[in-house]
Amino acid sequence: MDQQQLCEMITQAVMQRLHSQELPLDIPVEASARHVHLTAEAVQALFGAGAHLTPKRPLSQPGQFLSEERVRIVTPKGELAHVAVLGPERSAVQVELSATDARALGLQAPVRLSGDLRDAADVYLIGPNGMLAAPGSAIIAQPHIHITPPDAARIQVQDGQIVSVSLKGARPLTLDGVAVRVSSQAGLAMHIDWDEANACMLAPSSSARIRAAGISIPQSATADAPAADAPACVAQERLITESKARALAARGQSVQVARTTLITPAAQDVLLHAGVTVIRL
Repeated sequence: MDQQQLCEMITQAVMQRLHSQELPLDIPVEASARHVHLTAEAVQALFGAGAHLTPKRPLSQPGQFLSEERVRIVTPKGELAHVAVLGPERSAVQVELSATDARALGLQAPVRLSGDLRDAADVYLIGPNGMLAAPGSAIIAQPHIHITPPDAARIQVQDGQIVSVSLKGARPLTLDGVAVRVSSQAGLAMHIDWDEANACMLAPSSSARIRAAGISIPQSATADAPAADAPACVAQERLITESKARALAARGQSVQVARTTLITPAAQDVLLHAGVTVIRL
């Protein structure tokens, strides 16, 4: 065996070991059942004039909650009853389904992150006080991880990265195409739907780890960097809502906010899909 062959063997062995490694952070895994997000107008159309969502219990992501309200999702080919409504209200109606749900409803719904309704499917929603047409609202939720900046820095992942994840259920599996969502308001959790949860026989105590292999660089990291003299947009608000996020997204590729500024989940979605980098001072 010559020196070149030996080097190739060593390189191959090192790469195989790297590909088998997992990043040192145990991530709680939560299975999200089908659910809907509603606008304030949709809440009143479905539940009556002056109605508001009634919190039942908080969710793992700060500020979000499961409500007491339920709706039916209806299409010409199927129906799903007693579907959960999550709060608070948003600026757009969004219906999040599993692939099995979409098939039962006869829908060709795209796989999307929350807030991205490109090519979303059309459904009807029925509540105790009315029916609502919801065109372009139904998606199959892309699996994703919510993580805080300190944890993201510790395992060296970035907002918007697509990673492979090892799920530690009774039937372990590796799930590709998982999006990383970094936010100071995040509660550490991986969200999958019930199709994925059943595939690994997920238990309440199941956890996941990001694999060292299969991590892709965010598109923004390979794009041309903005000019050095292009200042970031500065937001003075203590609270950034979805409407404010849309205004900020129209002003530039980065925004500076105070470390204590609260960015709502819906606003985070807007900034993420607009490719806006949030810089905390």
